[in-house]
Amino acid sequence: MSNRVLAICPEYDIVTRYLSHYLNKTIDYAIQNGYDVTQLWTNYANKSSFEEYSTSFNPTATIFCAHGSPIGIYDASINPIVERGLNENYLSGSVVFAISCQTGKELAQSAIDSNAKAYTGFRDDLIFLVNTSVPIGRDDRALPVMDTWITTQLLSALEGKTKNRIYSDVIDRKKQWIDHFVDGDGKNEWWADDEIRVLNWNASNFVALGQEDVVVGKPINQIGNLVKLGVVEGIGAGALVLSSIVGYYLWRRYKK
Repeated sequence: MSNRVLAICPEYDIVTRYLSHYLNKTIDYAIQNGYDVTQLWTNYANKSSFEEYSTSFNPTATIFCAHGSPIGIYDASINPIVERGLNENYLSGSVVFAISCQTGKELAQSAIDSNAKAYTGFRDDLIFLVNTSVPIGRDDRALPVMDTWITTQLLSALEGKTKNRIYSDVIDRKKQWIDHFVDGDGKNEWWADDEIRVLNWNASNFVALGQEDVVVGKPINQIGNLVKLGVVEGIGAGALVLSSIVGYYLWRRYKK
C-alpha cells in the first residue's frame, strides 16, 4: 500500500493557526514513518491546487484544517476549496479528515456518494478554548480539543487503524480529558467546566462515515518525503516555498 497524505490548511487567522500548529506535529510523525506528504498551505490552500494535487498525487488520506460550512470547506478568501455539487468528486478514493465546522451535515455524505472511502467531520461548529496570552504550543486551554481531534485522530489513522477504531480512539481520548477535569489534576482549573462542555459538544457532533475497515496506510521503517507549497511570511510577496524533504524538517510560520 502506498502511503500518501494531502494536507490542506490556509493558516490565516487564529483558528487556522491553531489547527496548522497541531497538524504539523502529525506531519512530522507521518514523514518519520514512511508517508509521503503534500501540504497545501496559506495561498496554496485553494480549489485549483486541491484539484491539481488530488489528481496528480492520488492521496490515500486528505486532511483539511480550515473553516467549513454544511456544504463546503473554504480558503483564506472564503472561496470554496471543496464544495458539494462542485468538486467533491476529487475526494474519490481517499479517506477524508475534515477538521472544520459543520461539514458533517451534508458535505460528508456527498463525498461518500462520490466514492470517498471514509469521511470524518463535525455536524456543527468545532469549538475550542484559547488563551491568547501564551504561544499556541503552550496553550493548555486549547490542548484538550487539539489533542483529541487532531493529534489522536490523525496519529491513529497514520498508525494504520481502521475508521471505526479511529473513531473509538477519539472518543476514548475525549473521555480521558473529561476525567482529567472531573477527578484529575485539571479539576481545580477555573475553566474546567467550560472545557468539559466543549469536549462533550464536539463529541456529540463528531461523525465518521464510509467503509468500516478502511485504512490510510501502514507505518514503514523509512523516511517519507514532504512537499510543502505556500508563501512564507517575511520572505516577500509571491515567494514560494517548494520543499522536497527527506528527514525531519519543516518550515513553520508560527513557532513555539
